[in-house]
Amino acid sequence: MIRRKPPEDCPDCGGRLKPVKRFGRGWEGPITRTAIDTEVAHYARADAERGPPHMKFRRAGSVHTLLCTECRRIFLYGVP
Repeated sequence: MIRRKPPEDCPDCGGRLKPVKRFGRGWEGPITRTAIDTEVAHYARADAERGPPHMKFRRAGSVHTLLCTECRRIFLYGVP
């Protein structure tokens, strides 16, 4: 298996890519009454099913998120 690191330059405009964090905004917390943010950082195979003991998907890899500093396009890269 070939492991490649994400590019440093935007394939569209040639600008620099910088890492950013993606997150999902969840429901209000029962104690703090504020929204709960969860980082989106992993992926599973398309045919993955939730399994015991905690009914979670088996992780296939991590998602790296990069933002172009020039055109502001966001790129997602999967790393096994």
